[in-house]
Amino acid sequence: MLLSPVMHTDCTNARVNGESSYVFVCAVPDGGVLYFARGKKGPDGIKGTVVEDYQGNTDPRS
Repeated sequence: MLLSPVMHTDCTNARVNGESSYVFVCAVPDGGVLYFARGKKGPDGIKGTVVEDYQGNTDPRS
């Protein structure tokens, strides 16, 4: 996934064990998808996910 030239990401609200959480969805054009459940959004939420280390294009207009 880290080698893909483009990665699409999104975050949505969810409930995990009755607590508010966020699910980060990371997808690449070849069909690979990863889901990460986190307690926070933003920079704290992406820690430990592929988004944190991704060096490719994250702008969907490019």
